[in-house]
Amino acid sequence: NEDSVLQELINRVENIFKKLGYDYELIFVNDDSKDKSLEILEKNRKRNNQIKIINMSRRFGVSACVIAGFKHSIGDAVIYMDSDLQDPPEIIPELIKKWEEGNDVVHTIRTKRKGENVIRMFLVKIAYKVIDSLSDIKMLQNSGNFKLISRRALEGVLKMNDHDPFLRGLSVWVGFRQSSIYYERDPRQAGESHFSLLKSSGLYKDLIRGITAFSSAPLYISLFVGIIVSLGHFKTLYITSFL
Repeated sequence: NEDSVLQELINRVENIFKKLGYDYELIFVNDDSKDKSLEILEKNRKRNNQIKIINMSRRFGVSACVIAGFKHSIGDAVIYMDSDLQDPPEIIPELIKKWEEGNDVVHTIRTKRKGENVIRMFLVKIAYKVIDSLSDIKMLQNSGNFKLISRRALEGVLKMNDHDPFLRGLSVWVGFRQSSIYYERDPRQAGESHFSLLKSSGLYKDLIRGITAFSSAPLYISLFVGIIVSLGHFKTLYITSFL
């Protein structure tokens, strides 16, 4: 549901690649939108055959849609991003330059997040501190869904075959040579945020994904609790036998 900014996004990305000279494909994953997003995409595809559209059969959420885009991409490198223009497409040349220098994964780190809700940002900061402290890999702070991944790194991600992955962790977990660039994230230009604490794309689900996907802590905690419960059960049986 990004019909208020979609045409501007397309225009800006097309202008970038005209200057870069790279062959490209522009894949849009339509997560069962209810506005005019699909209409805008189809109109643009008629004049630009490098635009591809993937229509999801229902609302699946960010992670599943990104994986769908990955599976249908054919390029030597893939850049994925949200469509709300908070992440400026003008950073794309910098991502490509880092890739040309030999990096397989190029992260973007947000030094400032303009227009963000203070409460949300506090909760996000706490959540990622928890994930990072429990994770077996080093998680990047303030790095979102705006990255470049080379073809060989992408194949490694897809081999995980996870239907609901923690994308920010996968891009680090896959390894290879990695780098980052820094930028200030713009406020939303139009429309409404789709962020939710409770929905499948919400913060608490990301917290659960982050902890369970890249940490052995939940397994050890479960084992410890199981041992304590078992010992308590045996003690109860022992006392009962002498009553």
